[in-house]
Amino acid sequence: MAFHKSGVTSFVLLSPGPRPQLAALLKSAFSDPWVGSYQIGFGPPVIKSSSTLTDQLKGVLPALEKLEIYLDVCLAEEERRRLAKLHRALVVRRLGPVEAEAVDEASADVFDLSLRLHTPLRATEPVRASMLAAGVALDWVDEGLAPDSLSGRFYVHLDDPDGERLLSIPEVAQTASKLAVELRVPIVVRRLFLAWLERRRRDLGAEFVDLGAPASHARVLGR
Repeated sequence: MAFHKSGVTSFVLLSPGPRPQLAALLKSAFSDPWVGSYQIGFGPPVIKSSSTLTDQLKGVLPALEKLEIYLDVCLAEEERRRLAKLHRALVVRRLGPVEAEAVDEASADVFDLSLRLHTPLRATEPVRASMLAAGVALDWVDEGLAPDSLSGRFYVHLDDPDGERLLSIPEVAQTASKLAVELRVPIVVRRLFLAWLERRRRDLGAEFVDLGAPASHARVLGR
């Protein structure tokens, strides 16, 4: 299996339901007992993007609830198109004419969604037992690695929130799913994340596809 030159590997998380299922898919992943920590953040152009969003966020503190509101408001079709156009313009203004891959990468700053799994040696006893039952070895993860080297990142794109580009990949298309979200993971923790996803598929029916190298783009975006 091929891997990306940047040292990351790609998994595609799938849902049989359409876009409104995106929040449920992500919340389920973030809430999984194998997850040691997660980060949910928002950047331009979605942050403070509308009075509707601001009103709905008033008094809301839990990050997962904020995520659901952001996705609901910002991915409503008319608003999504407005924000996607604005995002492309912001990236081109900052970087000049760029390949679509650059916009793809910049999407991670719009919806900043990452998670880190417990390492086998430092996990609580119930989680460690679950990991061992799933075939995880205690020495799979170097405990000296920096946190960023242990973290996976979800990519939710304003241009393609349903993951249609991913759904067109043959291995993904054959699942007949309607929603796809990419999770990019450092190769050094690939085995741990793969075991996590396989356990979720077995226990929860949460489907995924192991892509190896992230799918590339060909388009170039200009002014």
